[in-house]
Amino acid sequence: MPGKSDPSRRVAGIDIRQDMLEAAQHYVPQGEFKLAPMEAVPYGDQSFDLVFLGHVLHETDDAARALQEAKRVTKSRVVVLEWPYEKGEFGPPLDHRLKPEIVLALAKKVGFSQCQQVNLHHMTLYRMET
Repeated sequence: MPGKSDPSRRVAGIDIRQDMLEAAQHYVPQGEFKLAPMEAVPYGDQSFDLVFLGHVLHETDDAARALQEAKRVTKSRVVVLEWPYEKGEFGPPLDHRLKPEIVLALAKKVGFSQCQQVNLHHMTLYRMET
């Protein structure tokens, strides 16, 4: 677990729901969690080695801004986990999911040098490099 094996590592997170922050704090007591939207991350430039967006990019009203903020606070890498663009029994309806070409275009638009799409079972992962 981060923090126990290497005290120089830290876990931080943001959410717009207080109950989600409380759950995160329960499971990662040494973590730092703040109430904030993805479009306005309350951390400085290049604060993190890795930024992870888990099943949240499709929830924002401004996905480009959210990715720009993720790029701003990472030193090099952003990983986005999203629902695949297909009908499924889990997750949001199809019209609320992001097409892969949209995510790839957004990554390019905000200035990532690379974006790799990895199709997983019931999920799609995007690995972005600055």
